[in-house]
Amino acid sequence: MTTSCRTCRRSSSILFFSLMVMQVSMVTAFSILSSIIKNKTSPTTKNNKVDIRPAKLPEDLEGIRECRLSDEEIASSASFINDAFLNAKAMTTGESVGIIAKEKSRPYRVLGTIELSLYEKSNKALIRNVYVREDARGMGLGNQLMEAAEDMVKTEQLGKVVLDVDTNNIPAVSMYRKLGYDTPGIHMAMSSLGKVPGLNIRIRMAKTIS
Repeated sequence: MTTSCRTCRRSSSILFFSLMVMQVSMVTAFSILSSIIKNKTSPTTKNNKVDIRPAKLPEDLEGIRECRLSDEEIASSASFINDAFLNAKAMTTGESVGIIAKEKSRPYRVLGTIELSLYEKSNKALIRNVYVREDARGMGLGNQLMEAAEDMVKTEQLGKVVLDVDTNNIPAVSMYRKLGYDTPGIHMAMSSLGKVPGLNIRIRMAKTIS
């Protein structure tokens, strides 16, 4: 009888210890997971060597054009050369706002661009022409340009941002999703124009701005 009691007590102690270990392990795992999620959603680190600001006309237009034409594929497009590097006319009339990432030191290159059209009546903004030149990628400039555009949308008190992107532009789609943009539907189908072979679909992504 005494031996049985001792065995029961020993079994209970082992069970209690096992449960405690499992609880500690679960808490530790949860803490690690929370840390990972927090790091993934933390604000973008600002680049002190680059100025993110609204484009100034006409002085920034040449730098913007040079930035966009640094991409050989873009430069080979005749329609792009005419007007697609940023809509200067719309910017001049106030229909569109250009935001650029520009070096603070020589040679003062424009490293990235984004265009933002504000539609007060429909309570939304449209983002276009998001581009970072190839030799400046990996610096977080795309995120910073998007954040600057969203800050402007908040200032204008608009509730939604939309943009169109090709599905074969995998880095861009990934960046937009990490920034909270979803895909409510397919905007239009396009033939493949990029380096990824196969069918390319242009999708519209959207984000609610609070």
